[in-house]
Amino acid sequence: MATINDPKLINKIVLQYHQGDSIEKICDQYSIQQDQFEFWLHQHKAHAWRIFSPDFLKSLGGRSPEEEEATPQIIQQIIIKKKKGGHGGGHHGGSWKVAYADFVTAMMAFFLLMWLINMVPAETKGGLSEYFTDPEKFLASGGSLATATSNPMPDPNGVSAQDALMGNASPDAMNDIQKMAQRAKISMLAENIRRDVNEKFNHLKGQILMEPVGDGLRIQILDRDNLALFDPGSTELNKRGRQMVRMLSENIKGLSNKLIVEGHTDASAFRGSRSKNWDLSVLRAVAARQEFEKNGVDKSYFEKVVGYADTQPYNPQNLLDPMNRRISIIVRK
Repeated sequence: MATINDPKLINKIVLQYHQGDSIEKICDQYSIQQDQFEFWLHQHKAHAWRIFSPDFLKSLGGRSPEEEEATPQIIQQIIIKKKKGGHGGGHHGGSWKVAYADFVTAMMAFFLLMWLINMVPAETKGGLSEYFTDPEKFLASGGSLATATSNPMPDPNGVSAQDALMGNASPDAMNDIQKMAQRAKISMLAENIRRDVNEKFNHLKGQILMEPVGDGLRIQILDRDNLALFDPGSTELNKRGRQMVRMLSENIKGLSNKLIVEGHTDASAFRGSRSKNWDLSVLRAVAARQEFEKNGVDKSYFEKVVGYADTQPYNPQNLLDPMNRRISIIVRK
C-alpha cells in the first residue's frame, strides 16, 4: 500500500487528476484508501487547495483557509464551582447540640441533688433513718427532725417536716408518709434476710424464698430432697427447721408488723388418709409459731395461724414435689 506522504506519488495523483481521472480511480490504482486520502487533505489544507479544485475538496466536506479564518470561533468556558465543606453547618449539623444540652441538664440536676444531700446535717439524716426504721416508736418517743436541725427554715406555704412527724399534717399526707415508711421497712427486711442467707447461712440457700404480696412480704421455708423442716409425719421442727426459724426471728422480732403463719403439705397420704393432711398442716404451722416466740418474736404480732393441707401447692404440676411441704410467713404492712 502506497503512502500518501510520498512526493512522487503526490505529483502523479495531481497529474492524473488534472488529466480528468476520478479520485476513486486514483485511489484504486495506487492502493490508497479514500478515507486516508481525505485525512491527508484535512491535514494539508493549504497545499491541497493549491493542487485540487475547490469543488472537489468541498465535496469531501472541506473548507478553504479563507473560509475558516472568516468563521468566528466559539469558545465555551466551563466554570467549575467548588463547595467548601463546613463544620456542622446546614440542617444536618445541629443534632449534637440537642444531645449535649440533655447531657448538661442531667449533670446539673445530678450535682444539684448531691449538693442538697450534702447540705442536710448528719443529725437530720440520723432522724430520718430512725423514723423510717420504726416510725411509731420514733413518734411515741417525741422524736422530731426540728431538734436535729440547727437552723430550720420554715415553709409558710406548706407543711413542715416537724408537723409531718408530729402528726400535724393532713390525714392524707400522714397516710402517704406511713405507707412509704412501711414499704421501706419491708424492703429492708427482705434485704437483711437475703444478706444473712448469703453470708451466714449459705447452706440454707434455695430453701428460703421471698416474694412481695398485697399485704407485705411472703417468706417461704420449703422442703428440698433430703432437706426437710420436719421429719416424716412429725409436727415438731427438726434441727434444720429450727435453725431457719431462728435466723428469720432475728430479722422479724424488731418489727411491729402483723404476722400470718401458714402450713402446707404435699398430696401424699398421711397415716393412710389425705384428710389427715389438714391436721398435719395446722399443727406444723402452730409449731413454727411457737418456735418464733421462743426466739424473741412477740406473740401479739401473730394475727393468724392456718393450715391449707395440699390445697395450695407450690408446684401445681407435681403435687408430690417436696417443695409443696412448706411453712409460709406473711409479714403484713
